[in-house]
Amino acid sequence: MDDPTKDLLTKVVSAIESKAFLESVFVNDVFDDWHLAKKFAEFLVKIQPDEIFGHALAMRAYRHLDDKVSAREELKECQNLIFQVKAESSEANLFKSVIISETQKLRDMGD
Repeated sequence: MDDPTKDLLTKVVSAIESKAFLESVFVNDVFDDWHLAKKFAEFLVKIQPDEIFGHALAMRAYRHLDDKVSAREELKECQNLIFQVKAESSEANLFKSVIISETQKLRDMGD
């Protein structure tokens, strides 16, 4: 019997093990399978809707998949979440640069 969650997590773990996933996605803004990143992000948002990581991953994946509407919605969610954590927390600092970068890239893409 197929278990979609298990299949998704198996693929993600494989990608994480074979590459520096976080560095690739958030620092270098490159990944071999943005559809997989999107599915993983949607899974994370579903199970942890108040955590910024899933939203930031979704924002980046949606942009790479040319879904500007969803990318902008996730950008707004990231901005809201960043204000809910302490401004100088390590989590906030980690994602501030990602949010700034995505804001500019989405602006450059236009409507």
